[in-house]
Amino acid sequence: MAAPAVGSRKRRHPLLTGGGLADEYDGSAGRAGAYPTGRRRTGDGSSSVGGGSAATGAAAAAAGRSAAAAVPFTHGNITSLKMHNFLTFNDVSLSPGPRLNLIIGPNGSGKSTVVNALCIVFGGHLRLLGRSQDLSQYVRHGQDMAWVEATLYDTQSSPRPRYRTVRRTFYLDSKSEWQIDGARATRTAVDKLRAEFDIQLDNLCQFLPQERIAQFTELRPAELLASTMAALGGSAMTNRHGKLIKDYADLALTDQSGASDAKSVADLEAQNAAIEGEVSSYTEREKLREKIDDLNAYRPWVHYDDVREEARNMRKPRDEAAEAAKVAEEKLHKAEEPIEKLRTDIAAREKAVVDAKKTVAAADRTAGRLMPEVEKMADKVRAQAAARTQLEDKAAQLATRVAKAKQALDKAEADAAQTRPPEELNAAVHAAIGRRTEVRQADTAMQAKVAEWSRRRNDASAAVVDLQRSISALADVRKQALTQLCREPGNRDVLFCWEWIQKNRDRFEEPVFGPIGIELTVAEQYHGRILEAAVPAWMRGTFVTQTPADNRLLLDELKRKHHKTVNAINVMPTTGPFFPARPISSLRHFGFTCWASDIYQAPDPVRRALQSQVALHMWAVGTADTERVKDQVLASAGLSRFYTPTNWYAIIGSRYDPTARTTRINQLRPGRGLYGGARDDGGELAMLRSRSAEASADVAAAETKLNELSAEAQTIKATLTAAESATNAARRALADAGKLREMLKMERRRYGEASRAAAQADVEGERSRSFQESKRLRAKLLTAIAEEVNVVSTMAERMRAVDALSAEVANLGLQLELEMRGNAAQRREVKRLQTASQQILDDFNAKVREVRELRIAAVAAVPDPQVVRVRLGLTQLPQYMDELEDQIAALQAQADLIVGTSRQVVDEFERRRKRIATLRTRLETTAAQTTSRRAVLDERRDTFVTTLKAAVDHMSVRFSELYTQLGCSGELNLVRTDDLNEMYVEILVRYREATELRALSGQTHSGGERMVATMLYHFALQEQTPAPFRVVDEMNQGMDAHFERAILSMMIADARRPGSPQCLLITPKLLLDLEFNAHAVTHMIFNGEVNAQV
Repeated sequence: MAAPAVGSRKRRHPLLTGGGLADEYDGSAGRAGAYPTGRRRTGDGSSSVGGGSAATGAAAAAAGRSAAAAVPFTHGNITSLKMHNFLTFNDVSLSPGPRLNLIIGPNGSGKSTVVNALCIVFGGHLRLLGRSQDLSQYVRHGQDMAWVEATLYDTQSSPRPRYRTVRRTFYLDSKSEWQIDGARATRTAVDKLRAEFDIQLDNLCQFLPQERIAQFTELRPAELLASTMAALGGSAMTNRHGKLIKDYADLALTDQSGASDAKSVADLEAQNAAIEGEVSSYTEREKLREKIDDLNAYRPWVHYDDVREEARNMRKPRDEAAEAAKVAEEKLHKAEEPIEKLRTDIAAREKAVVDAKKTVAAADRTAGRLMPEVEKMADKVRAQAAARTQLEDKAAQLATRVAKAKQALDKAEADAAQTRPPEELNAAVHAAIGRRTEVRQADTAMQAKVAEWSRRRNDASAAVVDLQRSISALADVRKQALTQLCREPGNRDVLFCWEWIQKNRDRFEEPVFGPIGIELTVAEQYHGRILEAAVPAWMRGTFVTQTPADNRLLLDELKRKHHKTVNAINVMPTTGPFFPARPISSLRHFGFTCWASDIYQAPDPVRRALQSQVALHMWAVGTADTERVKDQVLASAGLSRFYTPTNWYAIIGSRYDPTARTTRINQLRPGRGLYGGARDDGGELAMLRSRSAEASADVAAAETKLNELSAEAQTIKATLTAAESATNAARRALADAGKLREMLKMERRRYGEASRAAAQADVEGERSRSFQESKRLRAKLLTAIAEEVNVVSTMAERMRAVDALSAEVANLGLQLELEMRGNAAQRREVKRLQTASQQILDDFNAKVREVRELRIAAVAAVPDPQVVRVRLGLTQLPQYMDELEDQIAALQAQADLIVGTSRQVVDEFERRRKRIATLRTRLETTAAQTTSRRAVLDERRDTFVTTLKAAVDHMSVRFSELYTQLGCSGELNLVRTDDLNEMYVEILVRYREATELRALSGQTHSGGERMVATMLYHFALQEQTPAPFRVVDEMNQGMDAHFERAILSMMIADARRPGSPQCLLITPKLLLDLEFNAHAVTHMIFNGEVNAQV
């Protein structure tokens, strides 16, 4: 953070005598409608905003305060503007007066920040400022948020005037938050409030930032008119002008549409007249075709009458055929009575056959059930025979099993007799295990020793690698410094450039030095910190050549061929040297030890190049004692810059006031060791090399010990292998003995089981029981066979009865066939008569349905035939189809004789006729409306132009008066008032007696002359503008001293005028001996470390 302003002694500025900064303004008076005659606000300590009037003498100051208190704020005036962390300010508060406000301060002090704040707080687009359009760029460096707050005076609120406060808070991510009167608000609400107070940030006649002053002088006439109207009547006047232009444009379109409609009517009538005869012929032919269509439509009625008559004639044949069929049916019924008796007998016998077949089927099912049972009994008998055979085989197997078990038992007992006792085998196993355990413990101890010495060797090796790396890093100081330089902005390619120069030294005429940052060496860290603060980063990365040819070669190769960023300074033998203006001994009583040019060593070309760019020979190097007496140094030492172990101080003078000075205080940061002497390792390199030798010796000792331990480990490994083998052999012998004992137990068990099985087996008894069971099963089998034979016999008898009944049915059927043959002819005749009667009946019914369908179709075609008769003009319609066809043919012949156009032409004729009627109606309506609208528009235009011309004429009078005060001439004209689209404001000026009034232009007038016209135009405009406030930044751009003083005096004098609007005028200087009054408030802005005397 910047230090606060230094210096407490004050003297009065000649422009601020009287009220000045000493009179502190009471905020409550301002809220009541007054404004301050003097005010001081302190921001971050490095910023000071003050205000004062220019009245002379205490009496004048008192009179000014009295007059100020009597002047109220008007609607929309800014009563307060506050900024927090905004651009270069921490916290600043500005309280403008209700009329002229002069904001002054040196260049770079932050005057234009006020303009930026007003644009941002009222939601103006950032492009209006001509600066960055990224909102985050307006947050003070090092902060994450900022806010701007403006307070407006609202006289239209009810029941009494009040203050409206707008605050905008924004962040580094460009997000914004709005507040109106302390409550959260939206951007739309702020836009609405801005429109409510008619704040026109995009109107150069109201809001003129420094970067847009040139735009105003370059406005086209129509653009100047638009800005002037917006300033005179606000958005209402511009909207009124735009509405008039739009309404006239709409009226012109209406006129064009009416002319187009009239032309269309004439064209359509001419087209219809050309084809009217063809359309008449077509109409006559269409009438004949309509008659033909009517007769064709009547055709279903004629067809209906013909078919209905046919249906009536079919009734008698239908009745005769039905009666003949009935008589034949009665005769056939009497002849077929014997046939019916035969059919009854045949049916009775067929039923008996069915019953007999059912009995045979039941017997067959019984036989089918008995046959599987007989087969099952037979299978059981055979199974008993097979069981007896198995009993004999079982007895033989038992005998064989006993013999084999006895043989295996004898062998197992013999093997067991030859095995060593278990106790002896167990003792051998325990002895082998004990020996193996001892050897394993020895091997484990040996492995631990090897691991420990391996760890020692690895640690020592790693230490050697780390120490060698540290030694290399310390040894290559120059490479380290180059790497550090590459990290600085703009120096990323320094290492590449340095390496290229080292490889190409023979191509240069003279030695090339650099970069400068590695060519400088200092004796102590403090001096290195001073150089890091004094020498800019680009200079530290700069190379030094001694001939122009070397300089061109370096830049061509690195910049153009390798596309690297490189800085190079060419030092000629005539450059420098540079010497201090006085000996350092004259400053030793302040604690100074030397000049900054004496604290480093460098090759002579490097020294001359550095001092040609950085005034080290003018900057003094102090001590801690200097820091304690810094106020005395600043007051009387006459230094432009000096350094202490904690801070460095820069004294900056004003180009407007040689006696005004500003002090910048910056902390002297800890050094990064960029310069040779500051990088002294203090014996660290020797210590690292000693430690590296010790670590190497430790590695060698560990290797020797590991070799010795390796031989011992091999012997222990061989002993361990032998112990493992002996232990495994003893365990195998013990296991084999255990297996033999188990085998002996198993064989004894098998032999006992085989003997018991042979003793317990009763083969003879089982053979006897099987024989008895076989005998019982045979008897049961014979019984089942007898029952099956009886069922089969019964079934054979039933089948013979079925055959007899079937034969009787066949005989009766033969008799029936003979009887039916005798009546076949009679039946055929009956069938023929029935078929003929049915056919006649079907034909009649079909004809009746046809009659009904034809009736429906006829009614659908012509519901009332008499209507057709009347339409055709006939006394009677045709009764027969041939009459109808003759009439249709006659009409068709007449129609064919008429040659006419197509239907499309007639349709087009009708469409044109309807279109003509529509257009005539619209023409009559439009003509009446256009006449009325034109009269209203002309009246509105005349009223608007009269109002605007009166305003411009009033401005012109004031404009001419102002120019007369300057000894020049000027006037304003509203030109081309008959055409709102071409109407514009013409600015005519004359700066020399011998010339005539000329239109203001960049080709004829200088920038200063155009700036004078701009200011006077604004000045002439302000009496009539409803704008709540106006802002002009750098009003004196390009003006000569005469015009600047004259215009400023005019504005200060106009501040006395009742109704003079609020204006914020920003200027870098305040001219001396101006005639100030109580209504002009001066605000002074100083941003930075200030040593100010007021």
